[in-house]
Amino acid sequence: MKHTTIKLFAIGLFIYGSATLAVEDYSRYSNEELMGMRGQVREMNMDERNAYREERRKRMQAMSKEERQAMREKNRETKMKDKGKEYGSGAGNRQGGKRGQ
Repeated sequence: MKHTTIKLFAIGLFIYGSATLAVEDYSRYSNEELMGMRGQVREMNMDERNAYREERRKRMQAMSKEERQAMREKNRETKMKDKGKEYGSGAGNRQGGKRGQ
């Protein structure tokens, strides 16, 4: 029983360690590529999400005030442009009618 518990613990530790090592290195991406990945954050696991956010935070802190402002404006423009692509957004215009009619 004791050996089984130790083996299971060792296997769990190995799996956790492997998952931690598999975290993406976001420092290799350009600022534009990194900011463009915002839409993928929901699909990332917690470690990847934290690594992504930390890299963005570092980059934003390293930018001048003018660069940060320009990046924020670009992000706003991208959000507004992509807003119409989301499911359920748009003018609606009551097209499609009710089911069964």
